[in-house]
Amino acid sequence: MIDLSPLIERITSQVPALKLVGGAARFEEAQEGIKTLPAAFALLARESPDPSPFMDQLVQQRIVVDFVVLVACRNLSDASGKAAAETMQPVRHAIRQALLKWAPDAEHDGCEFVNGEMLDFVNKVLWWQDTYRTAYMIRSD
Repeated sequence: MIDLSPLIERITSQVPALKLVGGAARFEEAQEGIKTLPAAFALLARESPDPSPFMDQLVQQRIVVDFVVLVACRNLSDASGKAAAETMQPVRHAIRQALLKWAPDAEHDGCEFVNGEMLDFVNKVLWWQDTYRTAYMIRSD
């Protein structure tokens, strides 16, 4: 399983434009009404194992880990969300540059980008989700 702490630290140190960076607990607080923007939240999305190539003797599997970075931006200059989207692009780019090829620890592969999508636009806050992927190996004793 991936520890998201190094990921959160990486985003915090590499993307100074962000005023708030956190994990699930901070995201839960933000859903109540986010005030500190722009913000990013890292959450584990899924772990998917590849089949073990061995039968009964040993289990060795590559675990593919998807995690999401939720980004929230606001630009009050228009109600349509266009200005917020323009504000978000450099933030997303900086996060992507911080994460591509970066490995959270020695056991994980470097991160790669999977996809991105708009989640919501409410109270002039644009929420965007980018999914990234890494992997690690597990093995039975």
